[in-house]
Amino acid sequence: TAVCGTYLGFQDSSDKFGSWNDSIYEVLSQEIYDFRVKGFRVLLAGDFNGHIGDKLGQGIPGNRASINKNGERLLNFMSNMSMKHLNGMCKEEGNWNSRITEGLGTRQRGGSSTIIDFVLITSEHSNTVEKMKIDDQGRLDFSRKALLEKPEGWTPPPKRDRNQGSRDRGRKPFKGRR
Repeated sequence: TAVCGTYLGFQDSSDKFGSWNDSIYEVLSQEIYDFRVKGFRVLLAGDFNGHIGDKLGQGIPGNRASINKNGERLLNFMSNMSMKHLNGMCKEEGNWNSRITEGLGTRQRGGSSTIIDFVLITSEHSNTVEKMKIDDQGRLDFSRKALLEKPEGWTPPPKRDRNQGSRDRGRKPFKGRR
């Protein structure tokens, strides 16, 4: 799995960070393509500063209905790169009650909550995530709230012997101080 933390410039009425954000999406597109060719699952997590609406299948029910320019960029990027956002993904397509994500708002300020932080995954791997939690109740002390959970029954790969690689290359394992 290739994981990338992402931050796009904030959205204002002048779209002053528009070309900056377009450049970020260009780089991400090439990186994702390269990783996919090598067989990697790609996960992007971060602040995309985009409002993507509230339509099931595209946006997130309960979100703002409006889509801003960064939201358009994000939706186009996901479509072009065949990616899905976990924030609104459902186990049964079109059934909001089967949503894999618990929680909704990723940014709270004052009395309002918005969704501008997303976790994206390559579409062909979307079935590999069972659950995601968003701490929209403020239980954790994070400014951004999305957490992925490992699937039930998942175990980490076995740890490698730290000296295994050096033995494989014909070198003696390191012992002591340098």
